Amino acid sequence: MDDFAQWMARSGNKRKVGGERVPAEPLSPRTSSRHLKKTRTVLRDLGYLIYIKNPIPRRPNQWLVNPAKDVRFLSVDEVASWFDVHFSAGDRMPREKARWNDYAGAVRKFAEFMHYEKGVWTEEKLQKIRRRILLFDIDYPELEIVEPAKAHAFQRWLEAQAGYYIHGTMLYLMQWLGMRYLEVVRAKSSLDGPTLKVDWAKSWVTIWGKGKGGLSKQRSLPLLAEVAQKLQDFVQWRQDHGIVSEDLFVTTWGRSWSESSWGFNKTVRTLSLPRFNKWALSQDRPELVFSDSEIRKMTTHKMGRHVFGTVYAPQLPAKTLMEYMGITKFSVVQRYINFSKADKIEQFERATRHIVESGAAVPEAVITADGIALIERLKTLAPRGKEKIWCAFLEGLMGLFSRMENEDQGAEEIPEQSG
Repeated sequence: MDDFAQWMARSGNKRKVGGERVPAEPLSPRTSSRHLKKTRTVLRDLGYLIYIKNPIPRRPNQWLVNPAKDVRFLSVDEVASWFDVHFSAGDRMPREKARWNDYAGAVRKFAEFMHYEKGVWTEEKLQKIRRRILLFDIDYPELEIVEPAKAHAFQRWLEAQAGYYIHGTMLYLMQWLGMRYLEVVRAKSSLDGPTLKVDWAKSWVTIWGKGKGGLSKQRSLPLLAEVAQKLQDFVQWRQDHGIVSEDLFVTTWGRSWSESSWGFNKTVRTLSLPRFNKWALSQDRPELVFSDSEIRKMTTHKMGRHVFGTVYAPQLPAKTLMEYMGITKFSVVQRYINFSKADKIEQFERATRHIVESGAAVPEAVITADGIALIERLKTLAPRGKEKIWCAFLEGLMGLFSRMENEDQGAEEIPEQSG
C-alpha cells in the first residue's frame, strides 16, 4: 500500500502517448488519500489486508499483509462480489452513485498500479475490471449550504472564543477568498506560497488550487482591506503564542492540520455548533440557531466555500465567478447560480406570506385584470428546474390580488344594501 500511495503521488494520472493512455502525472493529495483509504477497505474486507487498531492514543494504526493471501491473484470476481455485497442493485440516488464512484475509482486506479507499476496484472485483467466496475454519470443535486447570515455569525463567534480562534480564521478565509479546505491547511506561514501568496503592496492574493499534480491551478483575487487585516492579526496572534511552525495553521498539539477535513468538521459539529446555539438563544437570536439536521450534515464546504459562491453568484458574471473560485466546468458554477435564483424566489415567497398574514394594504393599481394577465405570462418564464417553486410563488400573488379585489367589491356593495 505504501508503494501504491507513492505511485499515485508520482504518476497516478494518465495522458495520451501515441494513442495509449499511460500514467504520467501525480494525482492531487486529496484524491490520492481517498483512493488509498478506499482500496485498503476493499482489500481488508476481501482478506488480503489485516487491520490492527493501536491501543495507544495518537499512534498510527497498522495495516498488515495477510501472508495467507497474495494480492497478485486477486480475481475480478472477488472485486465484483464486494460491490454486490456493499451496494444494492437498482436505481440509486446521486449520493449512492457518488459513493460507488469513490470505491470504483479507487479499485480501477489500484488495477492500473498493479498493471503499469508492478507489471503483475495483465492488460486483459485491467480491462476486465474496467468493464465490470463501471462508473456512473452523476446529476448532482442542488447545493445544500447553511444560510450566509448564520455562517457569518457563527464564524464571528468562533473567532471570539479563545479555543476556536484558529477555526474561525480558517473559516473566514473559506468564506471570503473561496478557498478549499486543502488550500487553507497547506498554506505556509510566510504567506509566500505554495498555496497562498499575499502581495500586501498591491492588495492582491494568489491561490494555488487543486489540479493535476496537486495544488497546481492558480487564481488571483483582489485582497480586501478587511481580509488583509484579518491575516495580519492572525500572524501577530501566532507570534504572541510562540508558534514557529512553517504551516500557517497548526493544531493544539503543534501538528499540521490533516489533509482531510474530518478533524475540523468533527470539532464544528460536536463542540462548536451546540455551544453557538446556546449563545444565540441567550442573545435572543433564534434565527441564528442551527437545527439538528443542519448540525449533522455541516461540512467545511457548506460553511465556507459554498457561502462564498452563493453570495457572489448573483453579483458576478459566471466567467468571473469561475475565475475567482478556480472552477473549470460551467456546470459546476451553474449550481451556485441556480441556488442563488432559488434563494431569491424564496425571499419573494417570504415577503408574500408576510403581506398576506399581516393584511397589509396593496396598491389598487396592481389589482387589475392586466396585472393578473401579466402573472400568467410570467408563468412561462420559470427558471429551469425551478418550475414548481416559481408557479407556487405566482399562484400566491394571484390569490392575494383576487382576495383584495373581492374585499374591495364587498366594501362598495355595503352602502347600496343599507340605502
